[in-house]
Amino acid sequence: MSKWNIAKKKLPPLDVDVLVYWINHHTGTAYYDVACLGGASWNSIANKPHLELVAWMLLPDPPERSAPC
Repeated sequence: MSKWNIAKKKLPPLDVDVLVYWINHHTGTAYYDVACLGGASWNSIANKPHLELVAWMLLPDPPERSAPC
């Protein structure tokens, strides 16, 4: 499994979905999301400056598909 990357030290590759850990500075709530960094902004937090990305990690590989019965 991937390890958490601290966002202030390293950003993910562009246009790749990653698991992210955000903090909402208005409510103090922290939460997880799947997001994609495209250019200079994140697809899931456009126009939400109160959110701060704390850490991110690559998504795991999907489970193997079994053969149909």
